[in-house]
Amino acid sequence: RTYVYRILHSVNEQAWAAPFEWDRSWRVNDTKPLDIEAMRQSAQVLLGEHDFTSFRAARCQRKSPVVSVRDIQIHGVPYGSFTSSIFGEQQQLLGLEGGDTNCQIVSIVFRANSFLYRQVRNMMGCLVVAGQGKMTVDQVRELLHAKDRSAAPTMAPAHGLFLVDVQHAGLVI
Repeated sequence: RTYVYRILHSVNEQAWAAPFEWDRSWRVNDTKPLDIEAMRQSAQVLLGEHDFTSFRAARCQRKSPVVSVRDIQIHGVPYGSFTSSIFGEQQQLLGLEGGDTNCQIVSIVFRANSFLYRQVRNMMGCLVVAGQGKMTVDQVRELLHAKDRSAAPTMAPAHGLFLVDVQHAGLVI
């Protein structure tokens, strides 16, 4: 399975005026940009086969919390450069021109053999906290090994999460 989670991050109020993102991304407003490299380093801890109890929702009915996360990719682009590929010359009319680094789209791609109930949203909450500098790579590692959901950061909202691929026995559905 492959999921993509999108964040619209801004260090000012500009992101709140982005009409095309209202229900397609998690809007995170902070005083400084997300540290994409810190998010990538924290994501490395989550790769491989682990007991993901710390990232499992209370209502998860799956017997085993063990999941094999194959890949996590994190990409950030200024919002203006993201919209230029979509809107081209109309950007100025829409108020979207430029590659303003105060507002960016961050896309995180998760690939695994399967996921626990709300695992991706719980991992997203953790990665954003790491990107804000409020959690270190070692703390993410400790959280994973703690197997305690109550020790984890708040879950990310559902808007922004997209299932983009499912494969069964070599077939793409």
